[in-house]
Amino acid sequence: MTHWASVARYGSIDHKQVSPHNPHFIRFPTNMVSLQPETSGVNQTGANYVIRKFVFPNTKLNVLKNKVQVGTATRVELVTSLIYKTTMEAATTTSGSFRPSSLLIPVDIRKKCYPKLPQTSVGNFTSFMMVKTMQRNETSLSSLVLEIKKEKMELERVKGLQHACQHVGSFLSRLANENSDDDAAGASIVQAYANKTGWVLMDTPDGDGIEAHVVLEDKNMEIFENDKEMLSFCQR
Repeated sequence: MTHWASVARYGSIDHKQVSPHNPHFIRFPTNMVSLQPETSGVNQTGANYVIRKFVFPNTKLNVLKNKVQVGTATRVELVTSLIYKTTMEAATTTSGSFRPSSLLIPVDIRKKCYPKLPQTSVGNFTSFMMVKTMQRNETSLSSLVLEIKKEKMELERVKGLQHACQHVGSFLSRLANENSDDDAAGASIVQAYANKTGWVLMDTPDGDGIEAHVVLEDKNMEIFENDKEMLSFCQR
């Protein structure tokens, strides 16, 4: 990003002299699964969606970490698990019954490429982690944090560009199968960092916490934003 910013400002007075370069493109194997798997039944109900901001101060995240009792839990893992858990609970209250859910978390895998990709590489190289929750007894915060860590460990095995491409293809195949099974079972998919049902996490401007912008169906948001457990760890 820094390199391309310098290239874009080439010729101006107040920047480091970085000459423009021809972009480097990553070529995916032609036998990879389609990058647009079937997603019928996901976010196609014509529902109304709303967005709300929640701020999780570091002091309260420390309290949450002690509650979860997973010593190596990161702030992002904690907030992601809490929002996902609360989202499922809101959906359960709205529908009257628990529905299996899958949490999708995008992950930048550029740094896993070997040899290292040049600075002039164009575009995002992203795969996903998937946490599937089939039973209500799997929704405890400690269970969700551990499942996220398990998915991270799988990503740690990715070494090199070819392996990274295979991981993306494997995930897309898995997602296509999950969508087929979920449509039949009436399950739902929650996407971290999505533009519909999901959320975006970022550091607060002062660096003293995490800011979450959460997007949910309006009837679920009404329940979500009044959840006592979640509100005990955040500010509005």
